[in-house]
Amino acid sequence: MAARDDFITVNGIRLHYCEHGQRTLPPLICLHGFMGTAHNWDTFASRVSDRFRVLAPTARGHGDSARPEDYDDMFAPVHDVAALMDALKLPSAIVMGHSMGATVAAGLAVFHPSKVSKLVIGDAGLDSDPEGAERLYRLMCEWQDEFGTAEEVAGFIRDHLEDLPEDEVRRLAPYWVSYDPDGKYRSKLDPALVRARVDQGLNVPPPGENPLWQFVPQVKCPTLIVRGVRTIFLPRACADRMVAEMPDARLVEMDSGHMLWMENLEGFYEAVRAFIGL
Repeated sequence: MAARDDFITVNGIRLHYCEHGQRTLPPLICLHGFMGTAHNWDTFASRVSDRFRVLAPTARGHGDSARPEDYDDMFAPVHDVAALMDALKLPSAIVMGHSMGATVAAGLAVFHPSKVSKLVIGDAGLDSDPEGAERLYRLMCEWQDEFGTAEEVAGFIRDHLEDLPEDEVRRLAPYWVSYDPDGKYRSKLDPALVRARVDQGLNVPPPGENPLWQFVPQVKCPTLIVRGVRTIFLPRACADRMVAEMPDARLVEMDSGHMLWMENLEGFYEAVRAFIGL
């Protein structure tokens, strides 16, 4: 079943979101990573939408969601998800996030704990692998706002998300850009957000020294951390520490790199199946 695209205004910003499954089913909130959109989750949502109402919002500054005046409030995306749940009258849900979206999901469990019944953290942690941090920073420095052809868009994704299968490259490319009347394809990622990331520089705190570690013990809900065995973004030592410091957490590793279900849909499904009740 195809995703249903919709929009909602919360916290003064218009957000795009995708919905899959019947509205009478239990809710599952899915949060995408940096540079992505709600449609990152389409393949996984189609696998579970017979048992869940899957809601996947597009973060502010990404895709078809609106662009704020600034990105100074690092917790704004967390409160956007909470407000979206309130607007849709969802008292609580299983919340699943990938990469940047996983940090938002964890923030929701800390600041709005009654809204998260179970939490899935997909390949994200507070300590960065230097190779992964360098790759992400290089991507920001090389970011293109404009492309001449659809093939150039696909080529950019292919070059910078090296583990992504070709069918996912082709599927995701149209959601990254808009086709403008002048014949150009333009990135839907806010250039101001890219500039803000570049201006931060390659800022990687030493292991264990990220100040956000103070919040990790406050994630009280049952939590599953999913790590790709070939990832360069979530060090195993970081994942182990997260499990040790959260009151109710466990780790599962799957056969993939960072992109998890977009590389290995069945592997991700098996990794989360029992935990979320499939």
